[in-house]
Amino acid sequence: MEDNSYKSEDESLGTLFRKLRLDRSLDISEVAEETKIPPKTLRAMEADDYASLPANAFSRGFYSLYAKSLDLNPVEILDRFESERGGDSQIKGTESLSAPSWQGRNIGTMSERPSITPGSLIGLALLLVIIIAAVVSWYVGYNPATDISRWLRGFQSSPVPIERVEEQADDVGPKQQESTVETSTAEPAEQPTAVVNNSDNTTYQLVAEFVEAGNITISLDASPPQTMRFSEGSIEMWQAEKTISVEMDPNSKTQLYFNGAIIPLPQEKDGKITISLP
Repeated sequence: MEDNSYKSEDESLGTLFRKLRLDRSLDISEVAEETKIPPKTLRAMEADDYASLPANAFSRGFYSLYAKSLDLNPVEILDRFESERGGDSQIKGTESLSAPSWQGRNIGTMSERPSITPGSLIGLALLLVIIIAAVVSWYVGYNPATDISRWLRGFQSSPVPIERVEEQADDVGPKQQESTVETSTAEPAEQPTAVVNNSDNTTYQLVAEFVEAGNITISLDASPPQTMRFSEGSIEMWQAEKTISVEMDPNSKTQLYFNGAIIPLPQEKDGKITISLP
C-alpha cells in the first residue's frame, strides 16, 4: 500500500482528507460505503468539526479507517488528530466537572422519584383518546367492525380463468405479438452524461464538486460547448489536451479544481461566470 505521509503542518486533517478524496474523484457516499463511516461523520471530519464527532475511541477508529482508504499512515494521522483535538478535549473536560458540584448542592431534591412518569402520561393520553373515539362512534352509530369486514373481503378475489387467457393469446396475430415483444424490450432513453476526454495525451484535468444542483457548460479543446445539469453532491471530471472553457450561473456554488488546485471563481460578466483554462 502506498504511504502518503502527512507533511504539511499548515494544512489541517480535514483539508487533507477532502483534497485527497477529490483527487480520486470520490463522493462522500462512496467513501462511506467503503469505510462504513456515516456520511455525517465524514463531513464533520473534513470540516474539522470535532464537536460533532463521537467519543474519542470511536473517532480514532474512524480517522484510522479514513487514512487507510486514502493510503495514508494511520499512526501519523492519529498523532495529528490527538494534537489538533487536544484543546477541544480539555475544554470539554473542564465543562463536565461542573455537573457533580451542582448535583451535590441539590442532592436533596434528587432522592425522590417523580410520582408521574412520562410513560404514565402517554398511557393516560392514549386511554383518553380511545374513550373519546368510542363515545363518538356510539353517538353517530358508526361500527368499525363493518368497515374492517368489508376491507378483508376485498382481498378474496376470484381465480383468474387460465384457459380464457390462453385463448386470447392464441387469437393475437403474429404481427401483434411481434409488436408486443418490441414494446416490452425497448430500452429506456439514454441519460445525458458528462463529456470526458479519455485520451492518453491529456494535459489538463478539471474536477467540479456540485454543492447544490446546477448547470455547467463545458468546452474541451476545439469541441463545441455542451451544457449539462448535475445533482447535489455529485463530482465530475473532464480532461483536455490544450484548453478547457467553463461557463456557470452567477449564483453557482460549484467548487472547481484545476490539476488538483482550487480555482477561485471570477466576477460575473453578462450574467455568467466564464473561465478559460489554462
